[in-house]
Amino acid sequence: EPMKQTTTLLGVIFGAAACFGAAPGVALMTPDALASGEVWRLISGHLVHVDTSHLLLNALGLIGCGMLFERQLGWRFGALLATGMLAISLLMLVAAPLSASQPSGHGDDCCTAD
Repeated sequence: EPMKQTTTLLGVIFGAAACFGAAPGVALMTPDALASGEVWRLISGHLVHVDTSHLLLNALGLIGCGMLFERQLGWRFGALLATGMLAISLLMLVAAPLSASQPSGHGDDCCTAD
């Protein structure tokens, strides 16, 4: 099936946007949250977007990557995306723990922890 992984991930991203909007609490990734067992936060920051233009630009980027690579890589495309999400999150926790607590590490004021 053409671009099944891409369309599934787009559905998750747009679904998260419909449910949470720019919900900072969903994406907060702090060492304390992870230590308390909330490991899902390593992925959630990649699914939450700070505004509509951020969402649409990321969706276009995903569609472009899906068109270029999904058919060639098959299931490995999804594995590559998931591995990349985890790697980016872990690197952000180590290199820039304050920006890791915000969606996609953008540092917007609307997404900071209280």
